[in-house]
Amino acid sequence: KNVLEARPEQLRTVSGIGEKTANMIAAFIPVMNAWSRRAGEQLKQITNRNELERYCKSILSGNRNEEFWVICVDARCRLLGKRRISIGTLSECSTYPRSVVETALNYNAHSVFLTHNHPGGTCAPSAEDIQSTVRLQKTLNDIGILVLDHIIVAGDKTYSFAQHGDMDFRR
Repeated sequence: KNVLEARPEQLRTVSGIGEKTANMIAAFIPVMNAWSRRAGEQLKQITNRNELERYCKSILSGNRNEEFWVICVDARCRLLGKRRISIGTLSECSTYPRSVVETALNYNAHSVFLTHNHPGGTCAPSAEDIQSTVRLQKTLNDIGILVLDHIIVAGDKTYSFAQHGDMDFRR
C-alpha cells in the first residue's frame, strides 16, 4: 500500500529504483482509479447502501487529497450523473453549497448522495463534516431536492451519515 501510494521522488530514494520505474509504480494507482471509475459508471441505479458504498469507493479510493462529490439520482435512484465539487488537502476539503445546488439542478436531480474521502485512513466524520452536511441538506431541501446520504470513504472502509444518525434523509 505504501509503495503504491508513494510519490516518484520517494520511490527513487530506494536502492535500485530509477526514474522510469518510480514513475511506472506511481502511475499504477491513478490508472487503477480510472479503471475503477469506469467500472462504477456501469452502475445504472443505486438500490441499496452496499451499492452506494461500492460506487463511492470507485470514485474516491486511492486519492491522495480529500475530494467532495455529488451523485445525482432521479426519484427511482437511477443515476443521472456525478460531479466533483472540490479538491482539498490531505486533511480537509471545502464544500460549496452553490456548486452542490448548481450540480443538482443541472442534472434535474430528485435526490443526491454526497460523498468525500479521508485519505488519512479514518472514516469518522469531523464536527465540520456533520455541520456542512446538515447545512447542505437544509439548502437542498429548501429547493425540493433530498439528500439521501453522505458517505465518507477511507481506504476500503466507509461511513454512512444516514446509517449512523448524523442526518435524517427523510427531511
